[in-house]
Amino acid sequence: MNSYTMQDMQERAQVSEHVAPSQVEFLDILDRARQLRAEAMRGLFEKAFGGIGTRMRTYLQKRSAYNELMNLDEHSLRDIGLTRGDIRAAVDGRFYRGANDNVESGEVVAFGREAS
Repeated sequence: MNSYTMQDMQERAQVSEHVAPSQVEFLDILDRARQLRAEAMRGLFEKAFGGIGTRMRTYLQKRSAYNELMNLDEHSLRDIGLTRGDIRAAVDGRFYRGANDNVESGEVVAFGREAS
């Protein structure tokens, strides 16, 4: 999994002509160590910051849905089976219909997804 450029390979060939085999092995080990360090740093960076974009996008979508639902009047909310108190749970995907509703008891209604 070497990611050498053409220039790296040419430099390696020039160095190999002028150094002893043990030094070439040392250079190979050094290159491998640099690769491993770069991979570790990339993994650490992705772990630390990789999901920020996804989390931000999800937050903005939920905020938009929340604001849209809050702007509906009581009649419109009732038509879609919600009350003002249900909006946060519906947006977060934690809204459950009660036994007194016209649907099967305990059916999950997650905003933006089909009921499961």
